[in-house]
Amino acid sequence: MKRFLLYLLLLVGHIYGNHIDTSLQKSVMLPYCGYILVPTDKYGFEEIKSIPPLKWSKIERSTLSLGFKSGSDLWIKCRLKNPLKKRVHRILETDNPHTGYVTLYDNGIEKASGALLRGESLKELNPIFNIFLEPLEEREIYLKLSSPLSTLKAEPILWSPSGYREHEIKKHFILGIFFGAMGALLVYNLFILIFTRDVAYLWYCGYLFGIIVFLSLYTGILEYYVLNKPIDSRFLINLTIALPVVFIPLFTKYFLNTYRTMPTIDKILTFLPIYVVSVVFIENPKVLFVLLMFIAPIILLAAILSLYKRVPQAKYYAIGWLSVVSALVAMGLIGLGTIKPAFNITYILLFAFAFEALIFSVGLASRINTLKEEKEAADRKLLEFHKNEKDRLQQLVFLRTKELSTALDEKNTLLKEIHHRVKNNLQTIVSLLQLQSSKLHDADAKEMIRSAQNRIGSMSKLHELLYRKETVVKIDTEKYFKQIVDEIRAGYPSKKVEFKYEISANLKPEEAIYCGLIVNELVTNSLKYAFDMDGKIAISLKEAKGGYTLSVSDNGRGITQKEKKNSIGLKLVQALAKQQLKGELQIKNDGGTNITVTFAP
Repeated sequence: MKRFLLYLLLLVGHIYGNHIDTSLQKSVMLPYCGYILVPTDKYGFEEIKSIPPLKWSKIERSTLSLGFKSGSDLWIKCRLKNPLKKRVHRILETDNPHTGYVTLYDNGIEKASGALLRGESLKELNPIFNIFLEPLEEREIYLKLSSPLSTLKAEPILWSPSGYREHEIKKHFILGIFFGAMGALLVYNLFILIFTRDVAYLWYCGYLFGIIVFLSLYTGILEYYVLNKPIDSRFLINLTIALPVVFIPLFTKYFLNTYRTMPTIDKILTFLPIYVVSVVFIENPKVLFVLLMFIAPIILLAAILSLYKRVPQAKYYAIGWLSVVSALVAMGLIGLGTIKPAFNITYILLFAFAFEALIFSVGLASRINTLKEEKEAADRKLLEFHKNEKDRLQQLVFLRTKELSTALDEKNTLLKEIHHRVKNNLQTIVSLLQLQSSKLHDADAKEMIRSAQNRIGSMSKLHELLYRKETVVKIDTEKYFKQIVDEIRAGYPSKKVEFKYEISANLKPEEAIYCGLIVNELVTNSLKYAFDMDGKIAISLKEAKGGYTLSVSDNGRGITQKEKKNSIGLKLVQALAKQQLKGELQIKNDGGTNITVTFAP
């Protein structure tokens, strides 16, 4: 009998794990708890307490995702222990803003919260409960979770009050930065739409608005800050989910010009918004998601075919969707416990959508160069027509030439105005980032904001040069690089660094913007890490053998293999050199660091 009791004790310990040490600043609870899924309203608290230990399951992951379980309740049983000789206060957070109802059974007290009680018992983004433990006290708590409108997901975390406050400040800061940047991007593209009247911008602005609304619902921001009450309508939730999906087929259609290269895909894309609107009225969320998933293969096929047919904007489209798909795959792997997240998985999706939106904006901006090429093609046709029909249609050609010249002047004016507006809107984004940075106390966060400001600023300088020039074929590269360097140096006033320029070639705008970003990253890295006080940095751009060589070197301490592998700036430089410029990147340590990019025009 003693052996049997000992075996049972060991088995129960395996099911529930150890107790949770409440002296820590943060405790991920789920690996130390048991859980069970039961039919809704068929088990009360007393019945749950009487369930044998062998029927409680255990999970090693920090998150438990069960999908749509509207007819079931998830019960979690944990044992807390206060090893300290003083009373402790802890905050229990269920890290999911969409869990419909969350009930805590603690020491004979029942406390209710959850998304469907927002504005009543729920005053935060996520449901939280205050727990007090006496000195050396150990006791069990139970959590009951149900989610009639969304997926059932449990991620209970036990915080100290100070740790929870710090966590909330960081979370709200990141959400503020994300929605602020997305809002600025929406305003920027609305301005471009007004001045270009390009219908692709119309559908892209609709898609951006849909993403903002969807992610504000996904993160709980919509209900917390805007509505201050729960969304308890299945139809409204479906509508929010479908909003970005309605616009993306139309954006794809006009962004990739499918009516020219893929007529069959074009007809399907035209029909898809009607299909999306029709499935919004489906009450069953599983069926809704399955029906919406049919759109993904069509969008993927459009991206692959556009790459195959060498559509100019296809690379931006593919990169943008690849970021979102990668984020969704990563979230799935994290949910399965295959990989461990470096930070909150919600941020993965936010960063992916922000990156996608930025890439799509860059792709739309490249359409300006397409307009320039169409203008040059019109010039060539005009010259050829004038040569072949000079005698017979001399007067007609004269009149037509005058009309076309006026049209070309208007196009040039429009191009310059667009560059001016792009520059102003980029500066607006920089100002918004600077405003956000002024409220930060975290040095790393400030440095990330400043890096983003410098990158956007380098693009802004190019557009400023373009709208000030009479021609936009090539820009004054040396002047452009010096403007970028001067702005970076202003951020490091304590370092006395000598700069040497050897610029013997000018670049086209599409090449200059990528080279400007590369110079921005490399000079910033040198100023940050290569020198303590004094140093020298040399920047050169030479043209030879039908290509260009861009070099940035310093006489600093050199770059380590670990820095090569982990530096975000170097990864960005490598992506720009290989994917955008289609060139080669070389890194040498020889009395400092020398980084060279070789590419063909």
